[in-house]
Amino acid sequence: MGQSTGDRILKAALDLFSEHGYTDVTTRRIASAAGVNEVTLFRLFGTKKLLYIGVFERFSLKPGPDVLEGITYELNTDLRKFGHKFVKLFLNNLRIVKMSSLALASEIPEVQSKLGIQIHELKYVIEPYFITMKKRGSLFGDPVSSCDLFVDLLFGYAGHIERSGRVDELSNSLDRLISIFASGIASTVNS
Repeated sequence: MGQSTGDRILKAALDLFSEHGYTDVTTRRIASAAGVNEVTLFRLFGTKKLLYIGVFERFSLKPGPDVLEGITYELNTDLRKFGHKFVKLFLNNLRIVKMSSLALASEIPEVQSKLGIQIHELKYVIEPYFITMKKRGSLFGDPVSSCDLFVDLLFGYAGHIERSGRVDELSNSLDRLISIFASGIASTVNS
């Protein structure tokens, strides 16, 4: 069974937005790539902005509770596992990341808001782990602040690596950065 017209348009839009950005891609170009006329695109999605938001909603993957699978309650090991799961999620979302980084926040604040929600969702999923590690005496300082900083570190560093064109280095370099972070928040009681 073939793709629906809407799915073809969304896929073509993802390809073009992730390669050229929001501003440089026309609805005519998206319609042509999807094999439809521009009127069909507007009938299904209304505006280019709504199509862009639709692409983000259709193709972006979100962190889930599986992030916590296999935890050992050994801070360095677990944070590295979280990091590897984040890298997998980031790489699976790479075209959405590229598309979003090329969009102007002032033109499509809805996407920027949705990216903020993804960051919040990851924090929400792993925050109980940080709280547990604090209760176990394995974590120094405020666990919620440590969780916030950890997730911000993941997203910020991954974005930096993507923008510099070194995505193939992400897993190894993030692994080293996480080890340094884990050492910094580890309680000296258990060291």
